[in-house]
Amino acid sequence: MRYERKYKVSDLNHHVILQSIRMHPVGLRKIYPDRQINNIYFDSNGLQCYHDNVHGISERKKFRVRWYGEDIFDIQNPNLEIKYRASEVGSKDVFPVADFELFDLKGITKEVNQVLDKNML
Repeated sequence: MRYERKYKVSDLNHHVILQSIRMHPVGLRKIYPDRQINNIYFDSNGLQCYHDNVHGISERKKFRVRWYGEDIFDIQNPNLEIKYRASEVGSKDVFPVADFELFDLKGITKEVNQVLDKNML
C-alpha cells in the first residue's frame, strides 16, 4: 500500500521542484537504476478504466502488463499488474504471465483473462 498525492506545479520552476524533493525530510531518493519500463494497458470495450480516471472516480482499478528492458517485441518476464486506487491510497497485485511477442495481443489477452478468472473473479 502506498499513499499518492498529485499537485499542480505549473507555476513553479523545475529546479525549485527538484530542490524541494531533494530536501524533503523523509529523504526521498532514487531506488532503481535507469531502465526502460514497458506497459500494455487493458480496458473494457466502453473504456471504463479511462472514464473513471478522467471523471475523478476515487475508487478504481487499472489493468496492465508490465515488463522491463529494451526489447519491446520479444517480451520476457512480464507481469500482469492490477492497480487499485481508493482516494489517496494505492496498491497493486502482481501476477507473472508467460513470455509473449508484442504482436500476439490475442494470446496475451487470453492469458490475462485466465489469470483474472483464476485470481480475481
